[in-house]
Amino acid sequence: MEEYAQEEFNNEEEQQPSLEELRDMLADREAELEKVRDALHNSNEEAKTKRLKLREREQSLADSEAAVSEYQKELAQYQDKVGKLDQESKQHLKSAEIATAIAQHRGVPELLRPALEQMASVEDGAVVIKGQPVEEYVASMKENPTFSGAFMGRGMSGGGLKSTTPSHGPKIPTKPRSQMTNQEKEAVITQHGIEAYNQLPL
Repeated sequence: MEEYAQEEFNNEEEQQPSLEELRDMLADREAELEKVRDALHNSNEEAKTKRLKLREREQSLADSEAAVSEYQKELAQYQDKVGKLDQESKQHLKSAEIATAIAQHRGVPELLRPALEQMASVEDGAVVIKGQPVEEYVASMKENPTFSGAFMGRGMSGGGLKSTTPSHGPKIPTKPRSQMTNQEKEAVITQHGIEAYNQLPL
């Protein structure tokens, strides 16, 4: 029995690592830990780099969105300006075409212009009224007895003009032309002639 116990004790002594072996094992563990620490450090650095790139990309995207928003704002302002210029151009064209047509047919601008400008529109660069070129429409008005008072030499006796000092009939008003309504202007011209109308104060 004692021999068996002594043998077991000797076996245990033989299985115990030496101090040198323990140092080698500790060095190996330390090397493994150093590798783990290096890998963890590299992983953290990589994650930091990715976060930085992500922030840069987000900033770039924000800058792009801001630039797009600013461009859209400028585009809207430009389109609004173009729209206003287009409306002004059409209005100038309407006014010029109407003035030309009235003058060509010896119309009275004060009576014709307001109604014509309200009815006229610009289509494909041409001024039209009810589908007709404005000049043709004014010409048709001149031939219509309803509008005779709005054209010189129409619906007037004695060489196309009524006397400015009639011996009977309605008295010529003295109201300034600038204060008259279109209906009042037409009535004066129809009843007394264009010369009587032109002699009224402005």
